[in-house]
Amino acid sequence: MLTDFGYIAGWVAYLVAALALYALMMPLFNRCGPRPVQLFLRSLLAVVLFTPAMSVPKDGLWAPAHIVAAYNWLQHDDNAALQAGLLMLAAWCVIGLLFALQVVLGKLFVTAKPAPAKPRRRA
Repeated sequence: MLTDFGYIAGWVAYLVAALALYALMMPLFNRCGPRPVQLFLRSLLAVVLFTPAMSVPKDGLWAPAHIVAAYNWLQHDDNAALQAGLLMLAAWCVIGLLFALQVVLGKLFVTAKPAPAKPRRRA
């Protein structure tokens, strides 16, 4: 049986490992094409690693959504698998909106840099 300490220790271990994986993937993502592709891959990894879903509703236990979705799909519980998948999709939409907001605000508040002055030729 799962104790409260075991549940919290499991989550702490998972989050430390997920943060380490996310940090170690940054150099790889920085080499993957233009900035929108990098943001897409980073957001996809963040959603997969950090989105929780209800794993045992009667006990109020949560687990990473990708694990819950895969386990429920293997157990042929399509409703619970779909629910976990929809949670990941909703989280990805929120992250996408935040990235879009960042792009829009970046374009609104960018100050135009003056062109560098050309050196004058001495005659």
